[in-house]
Amino acid sequence: MSQRFEQMVTKDVYQVDQRLVNQRIQAVEDAQEAVVRKRESDQQQAANTRKWLVAVFVAPFLLGLGRVLSSDHDAVKWTAHGGPCR
Repeated sequence: MSQRFEQMVTKDVYQVDQRLVNQRIQAVEDAQEAVVRKRESDQQQAANTRKWLVAVFVAPFLLGLGRVLSSDHDAVKWTAHGGPCR
C-alpha cells in the first residue's frame, strides 16, 4: 500500500511539474512572439523615417534642379531661334 501511495504521489508530482514546464514554455514563446512583433514594428518605423528624410532633403533639390534645367532649356530655345519663343 505504501508503495502504491508513493507511486501515485510521484505521478501527481510529475503531472504538476509537466504542467508548469508547459506554462513556462508557452510564456517564453509568447514573449518571443512579442519581441518579433516589436522588432518588425521598429523596422517599419525606421523605413518610414528614412523615406521621409529622403523626401525632405531630396525633393527640394529635385525641384530646384528642375527649375534650373527648365530655365536653361528656355535659354537654349531662345538662342536657337534667334528670338523669343511664341
